[in-house]
This record gives sequence, C-alpha cells and structure tokens, in this order.
Amino acid sequence: MGAPTAWIKDRFVASLEARLRLPQIRRVPEPRFAYMERERVAPDAVALKRTFERGLVFDFYSRWQYLPAKGGRLYGQPKVQARLIRLDDLSVLWADSCSFDAGYVPPPPLLVRIESVEKLYTPAALDRASACADTLVARLLGDPER
Repeated sequence: MGAPTAWIKDRFVASLEARLRLPQIRRVPEPRFAYMERERVAPDAVALKRTFERGLVFDFYSRWQYLPAKGGRLYGQPKVQARLIRLDDLSVLWADSCSFDAGYVPPPPLLVRIESVEKLYTPAALDRASACADTLVARLLGDPER
C-alpha cells in the first residue's frame, strides 16, 4: 500500500501557485523514473539531475507499505517526504515530511494494476492527506499558524 503521494504533491503545488502566484511551475504528473530499492529511504538527486538537468525541483516520495494490518489499518501512518533541490549543485534547499491517519484501507487487488493509489483511500483519508500537504506548504513558507 502506498501513500497518496501524487495527491499530496498536487495539493502542495496548487497551493504554492495560488499563494505565491507562480504560474511557471511545471507539473510532472508521472514519475520519470523509479527509485531503486536502495534509494527509497533517501532517493539520490543525481537521477533528477539526469532527467531535468538544471533548475529547482520539488521531489515527493514515500516508502511503499506492502501489507495492510488486521482490520484494514496500515502498520504505520503513510508518510510523504518532500524536498526542494537545486539541480545545478544538487543542494537540498529544503526538506520536510508529513504523515496522516489513513483510516480503513481495503486490501489492494493483487492482479490488477491500480492507476491511482488514491482510489484506495476514503474521502475522509484524502482530506487528511490534503491537510498533510497544507502543513508542508506552511512549513516551507514559514507560516507560524500551522
């Protein structure tokens, strides 16, 4: 079971665009590459540099949790990591994470490819994931109210 990383990333980017009036943010809806297993804890920014070459990128990722626990609860809360990386010198300018209560999560189908992991989460859980994204934006912008 994966965290709704794309959901949180989309909410984060939309909030930044609205709050900072940044229409030039280019959204990459699908991952351009898969991080290798050994990179899942802290993915290597070199892969991003190979893909995008230069500029600033926000990188969102989460660890995969394979098995829902008894009763449809995950073993741990889904956690999404976010970073702002300057590709020219691979400097991490900002990094933070957020997690949320997923509530009940049905077991994912074994033989069917899920186009969007968000489909497995309830609307209430996605609201909590949105709050997670809002927390990341507030922390990035130094908003003391969050």
